[in-house]
Amino acid sequence: MSDRIVLPSALKPLHYDLRLFDLDLDALTYKGTVVIDLLVKEATDKLVLNYRTGLWVSSGTVGEAKVTAIEYSEEREEVTLTLDRALAVGKQIKAAIEFEAKVQTNMSGFYRSKYVEGDSEKIMLSTQFESTDARRAFPCMDEPNLKASFEFEMTVPEDWTALSNMPVASENIADGQKTVKFDRSPVMSTYLFAWACGEFEYIEAFTEKKYKGKHLPVRVYTTKGLKKQGELALQSACKILDYFSKVFDIDYVLPKCDLLAVHEFTHGAMENWGLITYRTTAVLFDPETSEDANKIRVVYVVAHELAHQWFGDLVTMDWWEELWLNEGFATWVGWLAVDYLYPEWDVFSRFVNEALQQALALDGLRGSHPIEVPVKSGAEIDQIFDHISYLKGASCIRMISTHMGVDRFLKGVSNYLKKHAFGNARTVDLWAALAEVAGEPIGELMHNWTRKIGFPVLTIEEKDDDIAIRQDRFLSSGGVTAEENQTVWWVPLELTTDGKEVTHYSLRDKETTLSRYGSKEFFKLNRDQVGVYRVNYSVDRLAKIGNHINKLTVKDKIGLVGDAAATAQAGIASTDGLLTLVKKLGESGEDSYFVWTELVARLRALRAAWSEYPVEEVRKGLDQFAVKLVAPLVSQFSWDTKGDEDFIWIQFRALVFSFAVDLGIESVVTEAKARFTKFLAGDAKALHPSLKRYALVAAIQYSTGAELTAAYDYVKKELADSKTVDGREQAAVAAGRVQDPKLIEESLSIFINGGVVPQDAHSLISVLASNTASRQKTWSFFKANWDKINERYGTNLIIFERIVRLVLTSLSTKKDHDDVKAFFEGKDLTGYDRGVAQALDVIKVRYQWVEKDSAVVSQWLATN
Repeated sequence: MSDRIVLPSALKPLHYDLRLFDLDLDALTYKGTVVIDLLVKEATDKLVLNYRTGLWVSSGTVGEAKVTAIEYSEEREEVTLTLDRALAVGKQIKAAIEFEAKVQTNMSGFYRSKYVEGDSEKIMLSTQFESTDARRAFPCMDEPNLKASFEFEMTVPEDWTALSNMPVASENIADGQKTVKFDRSPVMSTYLFAWACGEFEYIEAFTEKKYKGKHLPVRVYTTKGLKKQGELALQSACKILDYFSKVFDIDYVLPKCDLLAVHEFTHGAMENWGLITYRTTAVLFDPETSEDANKIRVVYVVAHELAHQWFGDLVTMDWWEELWLNEGFATWVGWLAVDYLYPEWDVFSRFVNEALQQALALDGLRGSHPIEVPVKSGAEIDQIFDHISYLKGASCIRMISTHMGVDRFLKGVSNYLKKHAFGNARTVDLWAALAEVAGEPIGELMHNWTRKIGFPVLTIEEKDDDIAIRQDRFLSSGGVTAEENQTVWWVPLELTTDGKEVTHYSLRDKETTLSRYGSKEFFKLNRDQVGVYRVNYSVDRLAKIGNHINKLTVKDKIGLVGDAAATAQAGIASTDGLLTLVKKLGESGEDSYFVWTELVARLRALRAAWSEYPVEEVRKGLDQFAVKLVAPLVSQFSWDTKGDEDFIWIQFRALVFSFAVDLGIESVVTEAKARFTKFLAGDAKALHPSLKRYALVAAIQYSTGAELTAAYDYVKKELADSKTVDGREQAAVAAGRVQDPKLIEESLSIFINGGVVPQDAHSLISVLASNTASRQKTWSFFKANWDKINERYGTNLIIFERIVRLVLTSLSTKKDHDDVKAFFEGKDLTGYDRGVAQALDVIKVRYQWVEKDSAVVSQWLATN
């Protein structure tokens, strides 16, 4: 791509020898030297490296040449060392650079995290280089296809532990300082290079399989006092490393694997080769205090990052537009590994529930983007770490792997990894490897899925014993233009007429007709929701499918509800069909947690869309409908936990009670508040960990007077220093559910004045924005304090974009839409333009739905 901001091609890095020293923990500065072995590919008298503001090159030599000038381009993020002579083509030379840099405080580059241990505030240091932040920490060639090997040495306080990708080669102590040197690494991209230091402890286990004759050591590192909470991650990691080594038919290549819990972190985790870093809630789990939902989070995130050790680290995408090769694959195979470890968790029903539905929701917006999207700079790269790269990518992988058969698909993946090991690859390389195994042109089938924006909706027309199917691009806001409707996707149809047998068809044209084999009473397309598309059934057909609900798999039910909701929202179906289906499922005795998760999500979406509708009877009617559906479930669950309930049952109960709290069901709210009062009084057993969040929300949302004061004081204390892994996240959500005007102001003040750590700020502000009592006040506050919000959170565009997008996507009226559009008019949206465009789409979808179907909803509620 010609307009990419990339380095000149004259020099290629082969090896880095990096040393860091003079680390000043008060001033947050350090010094370093880096010697880079370079191959001269073209004659040049310049060495151009990446840097970012906060790093200074003080001097350098390049082979025999002297440096005559050092110039910086902030826009291109390049530092140019001009030489007194040209370098000869074909030679290998050494460039020796001396530099100084800042330790960052914004969770990027080499940065500081604060944490509390006992009564003391402490710090740890670690790196986050993806996508383009290695250049913040040392001058380098910071592009994924410029791979090199690394040797690394750093000097830290004597009582600190230093970690990097490779094992320690040597340690020397002098004058209270410790210099730690690490073994040489294999070739890898700069964004995967990593180091960390602090007062760490660890727990260790070993793989069952031997690697190069030895059981591989796996460690979970934490700050002091937390290592026991790494047990789940540790045991999972050992098994998953062996599993991936087997299914990829390639052994894990490094001599160790470390997992590090980091106290301040932008994402969930980062796959640095051999030193994987995690947000604490994504790697630590305390059976006594953690929500059960965090158990699956930890196992999945560990699996996802370990998948990257092959798919991303061993073989890396050639350029960032193919980020999905890393993230889409790691997402799907991460779930595959969880399914291998815990088949009873039925994680692919969860996948259809969460991953597929979220992917389709984002990809249904005009402001979406193709899976493979051209990017030219760091600001653009960060915005594609989204549901398209991860979840649509994973959904497309699930679709093609099911079409091929998972074993054959993994054989093709293994061939791909072996062919490109220690190198870079492109999407076409993966398709080619799969095609060899499949014996069919996988690249042709999948081209439009990764290169084109959006996905299809299939419209069904029944003609006697046949089914006519037409595919069109799906847009949540409706109104697809002819220009937007050009793409023809390969679509696996997967027709079932009895709920058991599946007939495999493929749609490769705009339209086709299938024989139904005479079965008019029941049929369904997209068995188990493997295909990445929506189906638009008529209201009559939806009702008929509802009459045969027992023929549907859990995944089918989830998909049916999701499709009915999305097509109603888009105006190509009617909301009464959705409401009838939801009612039928709710009253059918449905006992699947995953189906109810989808039902609750769609009921919440209906209530959110109509939350500012001026006719109170409609708003109340939607609430009453939801209460009528969920109330029978409430009586099936007890607040007390006997200990023999399974993992899914505990999450099901949490879902039901959380929605009951949303709806203000009196019996649940009263019990929640009473138990929270006991919990505050010191009775830890009053609340099971999976219910604490919702009891806290109930206390904040429905209490007054002294009860409310006590609950809110607890929230502020937890935000400042929680003693549990997920306590801060829970408190941030609860603080957003306040109803009292003074406490709304206080929660907004906490957001702006540092009462919540930046990594959790989005949890607080997004809940305030979705809370009907505080929504408009939050938006007004957001506009009035824009400069201050920018100053506090804008130094990390990943955090900033997340905050902006989540605040905006909670708004719901045309007035809001026009106000948002006017507010951002003329602003520099670099780094978050895509988020603003997508948010405007979401608001438009919501208010158009209300405008179109309010009469239908009102009539249906009156009748039902």
